Amino acid sequence: MKLHIARLALLDLQEIRSSSRALWGARLTRDYLRGVDATMGRIAKRPLQFASLDDLPRYRKARAGQHLVYYIFEDGEAEVRVVRVLHERMDAERHLSRD
Repeated sequence: MKLHIARLALLDLQEIRSSSRALWGARLTRDYLRGVDATMGRIAKRPLQFASLDDLPRYRKARAGQHLVYYIFEDGEAEVRVVRVLHERMDAERHLSRD
């Protein structure tokens, strides 16, 4: 399955990289982002295995450490679209409604 990472999700990943490097250093940041990347790989392989959001059923989410990868996938499509990568404490509904 093809995985498309939207502009806002790329910006989220840049922010995660920047803030994590400042807090935890380059090695731990690299390891953490590898985990996020592995989660995206699992999404691409089996996009329907992850839960859809109750309030926004068009979106699905998968946990990646302390972050959640939010994506859109319609059954039968050839592409999964990652729209945001947000910290678990962020208000997803507020951030997703802008996408």
